[in-house]
Amino acid sequence: MKFRKNKNASSHVGIVISFTLFVTGIIFMYNIVGSPIKSVEEKSDNLDFIKINFLNYVNEEIVILRFPPLTQCITFSNPDFDFPNPMIYSTDGIEIGSSISGGSSIIDLSNNLTKVYFSNSSFDKNIEAIGTGCILQNPSSVSYEKISTEKKINEIIDLSINDETYFMNLLGITSDYDYSIIFEFSDGRIIGEDKTLNRNIKSNIYSKEYIINYLSVDGLNVVGKLKLKVW
Repeated sequence: MKFRKNKNASSHVGIVISFTLFVTGIIFMYNIVGSPIKSVEEKSDNLDFIKINFLNYVNEEIVILRFPPLTQCITFSNPDFDFPNPMIYSTDGIEIGSSISGGSSIIDLSNNLTKVYFSNSSFDKNIEAIGTGCILQNPSSVSYEKISTEKKINEIIDLSINDETYFMNLLGITSDYDYSIIFEFSDGRIIGEDKTLNRNIKSNIYSKEYIINYLSVDGLNVVGKLKLKVW
């Protein structure tokens, strides 16, 4: 008696083998292509997270008083806030002579809109008021704003160099990645440490650059760049 071969069974076995090889190939390709994509996404999210925590640190509350163009020097009562280094007076980037006497301040005349800043930041005030016979005047507006300041930017970058453990905890940086953080001010000054250069690291680096608006120590609204890298 002759037995026939079960062609259907052989066909099913071939299909199973082909499908198994196909799935194995897909998994293999994902490990090659998918993993790097996932890694890039994770690194991108990590940098965005660092940037958010960076801004949370460098932003501080600032009270801004605005005055119209002044035809003569004025005096006004200071806001009731306990700011140790409270004031700078500037208009369109030009410093105006000012002085503090008790709970009041004096501003020399100005041909442009004048802004008076009150905050915990230490501003560079170089010109003392010279006006006499100043008139009492209230500000045309008072606003409370959260603004990034040059002083706070300097503080946190200094921490990244001199107290790295505290800095990493502050910004929520884990040991899963190595990182680099530098900041470029509007005048071209750069602070921080690019570890990729110091350690001659050339591969698997992911970087992002963020535009940061901040208030300089001279009371100017300017733009800088936060540059982050992970690898």
